[in-house]
Amino acid sequence: MRTGRLAVLGLVGALLIYVGCFCWRFEILGLPVRNQDRGWLGPWIEGDTRTVDIGEVGFYESSDYRLYDFYSPLCFAWILANGLPYGE
Repeated sequence: MRTGRLAVLGLVGALLIYVGCFCWRFEILGLPVRNQDRGWLGPWIEGDTRTVDIGEVGFYESSDYRLYDFYSPLCFAWILANGLPYGE
């Protein structure tokens, strides 16, 4: 019984760290970012020089999507929470 609780606490802790790192790395209250090939990617990456402000959205000019891929579940939730069509 105690081992199960420790496993659950470990998983919850890992999930909280994952969400915390997402909030640290992205501007979650900032502009949405879009790309020609992939559509809506998620929020603006904090301090990113590969994203250009084109008005009400940011345009991602790089082909390096590793950060957006790593945080894809949270980026997907952020896109839906902002009322944007995913993948368009």
